[in-house]
Amino acid sequence: SGTCAVSKTVGGKRVEIRRLEPGAVFGETAIFSGSVRTATVEAVTAITVKVVTRELIERQLGVDTWLGRFVLALAERFREVDDKLTRITRDG
Repeated sequence: SGTCAVSKTVGGKRVEIRRLEPGAVFGETAIFSGSVRTATVEAVTAITVKVVTRELIERQLGVDTWLGRFVLALAERFREVDDKLTRITRDG
Protein backbone atom coordinates (compact mmCIF):
# COMPACT_ATOMS: atom_id res chain seq x y z
CA SER A 1 0.00 0.00 0.00
CA GLY A 2 1.05 3.62 -0.37
CA THR A 3 2.87 5.60 -3.02
CA CYS A 4 6.58 5.83 -3.88
CA ALA A 5 8.53 8.16 -6.16
CA VAL A 6 11.21 6.75 -8.47
CA SER A 7 14.04 9.11 -9.36
CA LYS A 8 17.51 9.22 -10.88
CA THR A 9 20.33 11.71 -10.63
CA VAL A 10 21.19 12.88 -14.14
CA GLY A 11 23.76 15.58 -14.73
CA GLY A 12 23.81 16.33 -11.00
CA LYS A 13 20.05 16.91 -10.89
CA ARG A 14 17.40 14.67 -9.35
CA VAL A 15 14.79 13.71 -11.95
CA GLU A 16 11.57 11.97 -10.97
CA ILE A 17 10.85 9.17 -13.41
CA ARG A 18 7.51 7.87 -12.17
CA ARG A 19 5.24 7.23 -9.22
CA LEU A 20 4.55 3.72 -7.99
CA GLU A 21 1.09 2.92 -6.69
CA PRO A 22 -0.02 -0.06 -4.57
CA GLY A 23 0.83 -3.37 -6.24
CA ALA A 24 3.78 -1.99 -8.21
CA VAL A 25 7.18 -3.67 -8.03
CA PHE A 26 10.69 -2.26 -8.02
CA GLY A 27 14.21 -3.59 -7.76
CA GLU A 28 13.62 -6.32 -10.31
CA THR A 29 16.44 -5.23 -12.60
CA ALA A 30 19.01 -5.46 -9.82
CA ILE A 31 17.71 -8.86 -8.75
CA PHE A 32 17.84 -10.36 -12.22
CA SER A 33 21.00 -8.73 -13.52
CA GLY A 34 22.99 -8.75 -10.27
CA SER A 35 23.88 -5.11 -10.95
CA VAL A 36 23.55 -2.08 -8.76
CA ARG A 37 20.27 -0.20 -8.79
CA THR A 38 19.42 2.13 -11.66
CA ALA A 39 17.13 4.45 -9.70
CA THR A 40 16.17 5.52 -6.18
CA VAL A 41 12.77 4.69 -4.73
CA GLU A 42 11.43 6.81 -1.87
CA ALA A 43 8.15 6.60 0.02
CA VAL A 44 5.83 9.54 -0.63
CA THR A 45 3.14 8.27 1.75
CA ALA A 46 3.15 5.57 4.41
CA ILE A 47 3.84 2.28 2.62
CA THR A 48 3.64 -1.44 3.19
CA VAL A 49 6.07 -3.57 1.21
CA LYS A 50 6.84 -7.21 0.63
CA VAL A 51 10.52 -8.05 0.28
CA VAL A 52 11.19 -10.55 -2.49
CA THR A 53 14.68 -12.04 -2.55
CA ARG A 54 16.62 -13.33 -5.52
CA GLU A 55 16.42 -16.80 -3.98
CA LEU A 56 12.62 -16.65 -3.89
CA ILE A 57 12.44 -15.50 -7.50
CA GLU A 58 14.89 -18.21 -8.58
CA ARG A 59 12.84 -20.83 -6.75
CA GLN A 60 9.53 -19.63 -8.19
CA LEU A 61 10.71 -18.76 -11.71
CA GLY A 62 13.57 -21.19 -12.24
CA VAL A 63 16.34 -19.05 -13.75
CA ASP A 64 17.82 -22.14 -15.40
CA THR A 65 14.61 -22.65 -17.38
CA TRP A 66 13.82 -21.09 -20.75
CA LEU A 67 11.40 -18.69 -19.02
CA GLY A 68 14.01 -17.71 -16.44
CA ARG A 69 16.56 -17.00 -19.18
CA PHE A 70 13.94 -14.97 -21.06
CA VAL A 71 13.24 -12.78 -18.03
CA LEU A 72 16.96 -12.37 -17.32
CA ALA A 73 17.57 -11.28 -20.93
CA LEU A 74 14.80 -8.68 -20.64
CA ALA A 75 16.29 -7.32 -17.42
CA GLU A 76 19.77 -7.09 -18.96
CA ARG A 77 18.45 -5.35 -22.09
CA PHE A 78 16.50 -2.88 -19.96
CA ARG A 79 19.67 -2.18 -17.98
CA GLU A 80 21.65 -1.50 -21.18
CA VAL A 81 19.01 0.90 -22.52
CA ASP A 82 18.73 2.66 -19.15
CA ASP A 83 22.51 3.14 -19.01
CA LYS A 84 22.59 4.54 -22.56
CA LEU A 85 19.70 6.91 -21.88
CA THR A 86 21.37 8.15 -18.70
CA ARG A 87 24.61 8.86 -20.59
CA ILE A 88 22.79 10.66 -23.42
CA THR A 89 20.76 12.76 -21.00
CA ARG A 90 23.79 13.58 -18.86
CA ASP A 91 26.14 14.38 -21.75
CA GLY A 92 23.55 16.27 -23.79
